[in-house]
Amino acid sequence: MNLFVRLFSLISSARAVRSKVSSTASTVKNVNKKLHTYEIAYIRGTIEKAENGNANAQYDLGDRFYDGLGVAQDYSEAAFWFGRAAENGHAQAQTNLGMMCALGRGVDRDDIEGFKWLSLAAASGDERAMKNLAKIEQRMTDDQVAEAKRRISRFSPKK
Repeated sequence: MNLFVRLFSLISSARAVRSKVSSTASTVKNVNKKLHTYEIAYIRGTIEKAENGNANAQYDLGDRFYDGLGVAQDYSEAAFWFGRAAENGHAQAQTNLGMMCALGRGVDRDDIEGFKWLSLAAASGDERAMKNLAKIEQRMTDDQVAEAKRRISRFSPKK
């Protein structure tokens, strides 16, 4: 009889655990659904702001596409949005775009454009840009550096 009581107790405990696991799984599913809904709404709002010229929203979209946060990772799309923010004077976007140009990630490799964007970001005090600018300049010819400096002198942020 003692064995029967122990077996019954184990079965009851297993059912209680299964019930808790099922309840937890349901809660996790509901939380994930709410997060997904929030993420979609957030991204839609960010796209709207970005399309209206908000440099921070443009940078955020570039960052999301670069890392695949809430969207499919897409370096070309990241470069597009970093480019929009960079044109609006966003220093971090200028650094990211400069690095993408220098590495050929999402865009064709272009040291002149990379140098341009990193120089503009460095002038705004971006330390990462300052650190990488010298590395890119080492592999550039004097003519390429001169062209990059001409482009920098012609640059004027849209905002």
